[in-house]
Amino acid sequence: MNSRSECRALIVEDDPASRETLAAFLRRRGDQVRCASTVAAGRSMLTADVTHLILDLRLPDGTGLRLLERAKEKGLPVKVAVVTGLDKGDVLADAVMLQPDAFLTKPVDFCDVIAWLEGSRPSLHDYLGVEGSERASRWGS
Repeated sequence: MNSRSECRALIVEDDPASRETLAAFLRRRGDQVRCASTVAAGRSMLTADVTHLILDLRLPDGTGLRLLERAKEKGLPVKVAVVTGLDKGDVLADAVMLQPDAFLTKPVDFCDVIAWLEGSRPSLHDYLGVEGSERASRWGS
């Protein structure tokens, strides 16, 4: 019997190769996956049955953070990871108030994805609560 909880992920990523590679990885794990390439498409797919939301920061019609805002407005109990190729400091400046559960850098490391899905990746709250060099070492900086 499988003890891990069921993952119903929504991936919002405009790069087809990145989106499909991540989706295929999650499907091989047995997870249910929906994909979108824009904020608008993601908004229409963001329903109460989504358990994990994986967002690219920069999308053709805006920022993936708008979907994080939408999830919070609707009170959805979804775990959110922001995926970006930008420097962590830049992402943190834009996202700190929205508090996603994790940041995943491009190219996405599947070990980081699994750690996030299983709840073992440090959260943004953990990151902000740690001081000085310990903070940098936890994020591999």
